[in-house]
Amino acid sequence: MQIAAVHIDLKGVLFRPEYMPQLFEDLASQRINAVLVEYEDVFPFQCVDVAWDKAASWTLETLRAFQSAAAENGIEIIPLQQCLGHLEYLFRWPAYRHLAEDPSVGTTVCPTNLEATSVVASMLREVLETHPDSKYVHLGMDEADSLVTSERVRQRGGPLPVFLEHLRGLCDIVESYGKTPIIWSDMLEDHFEPDAFAEFTSRVVLAPWDYTSGTEPMKRIRLAGHRVMRDSVAANADALLVEDLPANVLALIEPDMEDGGLKSLFQVDLWTRLGFRVIGGTVLRFSAQGPILPDYNQNRENITAWANAIDRTDQLGLIATSWARANTFYPPNLRIDLTWPLVAEFAQAAGRKPEPFWPGVPTDDASRIVRSLGRCRSNNLSKELALAEEMALLADQVGAHRFEWTSTELMARALHLAKKAQRCVGATEPFVSGARLIESEWERRIAELASVVTELTQLRDTVHEHFGQRFAGSAYDEWLHYVFDWPRECLETRADLCRRRQAEAKQAYTREQTGQ
Repeated sequence: MQIAAVHIDLKGVLFRPEYMPQLFEDLASQRINAVLVEYEDVFPFQCVDVAWDKAASWTLETLRAFQSAAAENGIEIIPLQQCLGHLEYLFRWPAYRHLAEDPSVGTTVCPTNLEATSVVASMLREVLETHPDSKYVHLGMDEADSLVTSERVRQRGGPLPVFLEHLRGLCDIVESYGKTPIIWSDMLEDHFEPDAFAEFTSRVVLAPWDYTSGTEPMKRIRLAGHRVMRDSVAANADALLVEDLPANVLALIEPDMEDGGLKSLFQVDLWTRLGFRVIGGTVLRFSAQGPILPDYNQNRENITAWANAIDRTDQLGLIATSWARANTFYPPNLRIDLTWPLVAEFAQAAGRKPEPFWPGVPTDDASRIVRSLGRCRSNNLSKELALAEEMALLADQVGAHRFEWTSTELMARALHLAKKAQRCVGATEPFVSGARLIESEWERRIAELASVVTELTQLRDTVHEHFGQRFAGSAYDEWLHYVFDWPRECLETRADLCRRRQAEAKQAYTREQTGQ
């Protein structure tokens, strides 16, 4: 496996620039040899004015320092510049909104608008010019949903012809800089017509992605739409079935059929047979796993499945994606500090020999704690507070990366409080629509809500003191609000409602006693 890349997504919470050398030293210690960097509005563009948090945006000097830190550790930077979808950071501004395929949504550029494609090309060229040593550039090109619903696109033959024409122009630009373009594969999978895109087998590297599949045969696939096997539990009258694919497509995937499904991550085998070079997309963190902890066990299984798929096809390698947000408008995901156990798993699966990340702590103990936190995260176990206490006791034994160890301990405590807050709110849910509960019972529930508010306030202060050493900017404040302030506000709102119901219950009891 040639490429073992970790994704650095800068559209979320930003680390302080002084952390850059340590970041790359740590990646190198895990034998990571490339990073896929998604700059979004942090990049110091000259052709557009799109920075949301100007104080945190990078200068050219910051970018150069980042590149130097990577080079000093033997790590290649692969820049990712979105060139079709996920351009919310551009279209959030009124000056550029008219360049979107659907301005009411503002995610996908209009690829048939010359002004729009000129802006995209200018942004891409700036990224290319500032990365002279990069062999690859990632163009994004995923989840361009506005092409599917656009009447203008339909009149030009549909999403696939418009997509491919736009891709041709982008490839011309990238190739003029002596680089190779990478694209996510989902638009080609959704609009699967192999003859239509055969010309790109020698021009682009495909990056199929899948963050939930494991090593078992697949009953759900993405090919000409999201499809399920006929005997799948998800099969219903509205489901698209694998068995209903056209005969020529079924013939293409027939070699991948096994055990009543398709071999895990069969899409790598399919794209390989079609002549494409492939870099797979596995996962360290993604939006569905929220702002606190990743599901370590699910992600580890996904990493293993991807490594197997790349090895059996002898393809280029893997990107361990680490999404900081779902898109520009969503709240931030969990902190990157929590993903280092998965980086180590990824490196091992990719055939590397990473150094122990937490020397001093017995490997079996660290692995057990991480696995258990994964089970707590998926709600199969509720021992996160006990695990946090164990981590606190072991902290003095941690010979390196104490910061990340403490980060994990603190977010285990945050998970405990998130569950506790949910239980407290749930305990009042059956009663808040009326006033039958007696006054003393309301008092107990109000006290429980107030206790969690206090705990959230105290933990927020500790978390802020810790993470604030490494992270800064408006997105960091947004993450703190998402994890602590908003749940606290919700609890306080529920407590206020409970007090009103308590007063009503008291009034009802008084009326009953006085006969009024």
